[in-house]
Amino acid sequence: ACAADNFFGDRVPSLACRQYLATFVTRVERIEQVIAQGFVRGDLFDLPAGPLSVVGGFEHRELEYARRFASNPGPFSGFNVGNPESGSNNFNDLFAEALIPIVKDGAWMNRIELGLGARYSWAQFENLLTQNRSDARGSLAYKAELNWEAQDWLRFRASYQRAVREPNFLELFVGTASAPQIFDPCSPFTQAIQNPQVRALCTAQGVGPAGAGTAPGSQANIQLSGNENLDPEKADTMTFGFVLGSPWDTQWLQRARLSVDYYDIAIKDPILTFDTNTAIAACFNYLGTNPSLSNTNIYCAGIRRTGGTLTNAVINNPLNPPPGDQSWPFENGGSVNTSGLDIQASWGFDWAWLGAPEWLGRVDVSALLTHVMEYKQADRAGLPAIDYTGTISYFGAGLGTSFPEWKATLNTRFAFDRVGAFGWETDAFSVGTRVRYIDAMENRQFRQYPGEPFLGIAGVPANVPATWYVDLDATIGLTDNVELKLGVNNVADQQPRLYGPNTQSGTDPSTYDIVGRRLFGQLKMRF
Repeated sequence: ACAADNFFGDRVPSLACRQYLATFVTRVERIEQVIAQGFVRGDLFDLPAGPLSVVGGFEHRELEYARRFASNPGPFSGFNVGNPESGSNNFNDLFAEALIPIVKDGAWMNRIELGLGARYSWAQFENLLTQNRSDARGSLAYKAELNWEAQDWLRFRASYQRAVREPNFLELFVGTASAPQIFDPCSPFTQAIQNPQVRALCTAQGVGPAGAGTAPGSQANIQLSGNENLDPEKADTMTFGFVLGSPWDTQWLQRARLSVDYYDIAIKDPILTFDTNTAIAACFNYLGTNPSLSNTNIYCAGIRRTGGTLTNAVINNPLNPPPGDQSWPFENGGSVNTSGLDIQASWGFDWAWLGAPEWLGRVDVSALLTHVMEYKQADRAGLPAIDYTGTISYFGAGLGTSFPEWKATLNTRFAFDRVGAFGWETDAFSVGTRVRYIDAMENRQFRQYPGEPFLGIAGVPANVPATWYVDLDATIGLTDNVELKLGVNNVADQQPRLYGPNTQSGTDPSTYDIVGRRLFGQLKMRF
């Protein structure tokens, strides 16, 4: 069917050839969820500072999941096909919360309240393909929150929480292939290859004198697997902050408000999959884990080169050498620690305060800022924690693993009191703008492979500059019950930041707008 087609020319292959080559490649997923909850709440009795309020209840959650690859075991390079997966989770929870008033109407103590809460959850899962069912196990989560209103315009708050997370379906039952981006220290273009001991390690792994290839960045093939022996992960979260209003009841300050909160989160026994690049970095002593640069080091055990290179080679789990399972399972271990600041500020004014007509209405401005002070992760016990603060992730490291030091959103809205148009008037017309900011970042691999230059590929930089987006919208009330909203997102058509090494995507779609400028319309009707 394709004998007469020239695949190297500029002509589209014939219909008969396309039909001959076409195949059915798809993935089917199904998730069912059942939730039932009941609770009672009320005041138990009065305390000197007010009533003691409580709430208690029960919740049942039942989830069933199935995924299959219609092409499995299809011969499709580049498609992450895998084995069928199917499982269920059941949770039965008891929960209770209490709000305890401690002080009321004191000096610099308008109100002090203590909130206490606890939830005990029984969890059980089942692999519906093997009928393997876990034993039911219980976990306790709890919290304590202190709220101190010193004055009408000043409030302090602090909290401590123990959170518990059971493994999800992906972590329990996944059985798919992956092709993460990797860095090859044996490339002739790396800094590491200047070390004779590194060259000897590369030779021991089958790398020839010319090096592993022309570029240090490539992809490797790995097999992911679920782990039905996972324990729940536990997180301890501490926060404290304040909310500041205006102590002055003047027109220019009465709408001013500022809140600042500090958070510190430490996750014990997080559920992680051992990162492929961490294994390579540990083998080649970037993390101080193989000072003799010996190929017998445990982290070198999974590296299996093809023709002396890691390009499209299979990298097995070094922690489970042959003849064991060579896949990369999710496991409990390592650590995740993060801290930072959340800041909110708002202010507004009426145009009439400046002598303008009253129909011009008001202006409201609000800003949201997040500052990541630290995000450290150790993939497993015995490995150093790497601080990923201020880094942009790459293909294969997972979505949501970029951590800019600063992110901000500035919202401004002009609300008009009354505007006439097309022979009718409206009391609901406003124009708004939103400015989004993402801080500059460096490639995540700088932290995993310290000392390497990472100059990028074909002129593409390894780092990304700060990025701004501007969005506009207008809302108008057509009638008392009908509202029309029109807008433009990404007005300047800011393209996603490209950086290297970042195989395939060239950017981070979970961080940047990959669609570009777009128009939208929305019609709301209330009955």
